[in-house]
Amino acid sequence: MTKSQWRKTEVKKKEIFILCMLLTTTLAMSGVVGTVQANPDVDLVVITPHWEGIRKEYEAAFKAYYLDTFGDVVNIQWLDVGGTSDVTKYVDSAFSATPESIGIDIFWGGGIDPFIAAKEKGQLQAYEVSEAVLSKIPETIAGVSMYDPDYTWYGSALSGFGIVYNKALLELEGLPVPETWEDLTDPQLKGWVGSADPRHSGSTHMMYEIILQAYGWEEGVKLATLMGANIKTFPSSSSAVPKSVGSGDVAYGLAID
Repeated sequence: MTKSQWRKTEVKKKEIFILCMLLTTTLAMSGVVGTVQANPDVDLVVITPHWEGIRKEYEAAFKAYYLDTFGDVVNIQWLDVGGTSDVTKYVDSAFSATPESIGIDIFWGGGIDPFIAAKEKGQLQAYEVSEAVLSKIPETIAGVSMYDPDYTWYGSALSGFGIVYNKALLELEGLPVPETWEDLTDPQLKGWVGSADPRHSGSTHMMYEIILQAYGWEEGVKLATLMGANIKTFPSSSSAVPKSVGSGDVAYGLAID
């Protein structure tokens, strides 16, 4: 089966990893220049809903940056507990058990909602990045904040949301090429659409929110309901959806770039 049609966007690496959405509990910022050490002497524990491919790209770039800038070797430990809501529940539970420190340095990914909530719960530690770094991040885009004015979290990247589809499968089954969200409400597509569970996936939750904002409450809920009738399964992870499209299990999928 031919893999689904993809549009690949090359994303420029940010100057510094700390621009990732931050949930800092015990993080010691290493900015002191000292003797170069060959062994891993800086450990970071990062919890994230991001899939392995993204984690590897950022880890390699940050390790190279940190070694070149500070002369230290960084060891990154990734905590993978599921989607955004699973990460939030894990962090909440950890803080309930040990309020002083949960042994996690950074919470990365999942949109701004969990970070706004974490700030309200008092789970965040502020860190003000340099003006050189902050000047590269707009305060808002389309009315959405890109960082917290109290410097408890920062946006690390912009992502596009849309529909990924299997071109070969559409041709084989005589299915239409989608152009809008409404196209996924067609009854003939029943069982051909894939979407992650918005209760677990932050990116999928954002897609449904975008639909509601674009179409208004009544029409948006109607569209989401009709589209939901065509969705085959609701996996907890958004990364499972494009894989299902690529394998031909479904023909269309709600996806983030």
